Amino acid sequence: MSEENKVMVRSFLEEVNRKGKVPAEMCAPDFTVHVGGDPPMDLETFQQFTGMFYTAFSDWILTVEDMVAEGDKVAFRIMSRATHTVEFMGIPAAGKQVSIPNIGFGRFNGGKIAEWWVSPDRIGLFRQLGTIPSQ
Repeated sequence: MSEENKVMVRSFLEEVNRKGKVPAEMCAPDFTVHVGGDPPMDLETFQQFTGMFYTAFSDWILTVEDMVAEGDKVAFRIMSRATHTVEFMGIPAAGKQVSIPNIGFGRFNGGKIAEWWVSPDRIGLFRQLGTIPSQ
C-alpha cells in the first residue's frame, strides 16, 4: 500500500502543478489540510488558498525531491519554482523568479488523501520577493 500511496501523492502534486487547483477526486470526503501557521482547511478553502498562489505566480515547476512512505502515510520534500507575475498579498508583481522549498505529509483513508500537512518556506519566499531583509 505504501508504494501505491507514493504514486498517488506524486500524481496529486503533479495535477496541482498542471492545473493550479487541487484534484478533488483524489481527496476523501472529510479531506483536511494543515498549512503551517494557518487554521485547518477543508477542500474548498484549500482550493482558494492554492488558487491565490497559482494566480500570482506563473510558470510553476514542481520537483519532488524526496518521498518516504510507511503504512497509510507519505512524507515528501518538494521544490516549487515560479515567477511572480501578479500582485500577491499586497506585494506588486516584480517578475522575480522564486524557489520555494516545502515539506509535507499525506495520510490516506480508503485509497484517497484524507489529511494533508505542508510547511512551505514562507520566510524564504518573502525574502526572495524583497519584503523581508536577508540575514
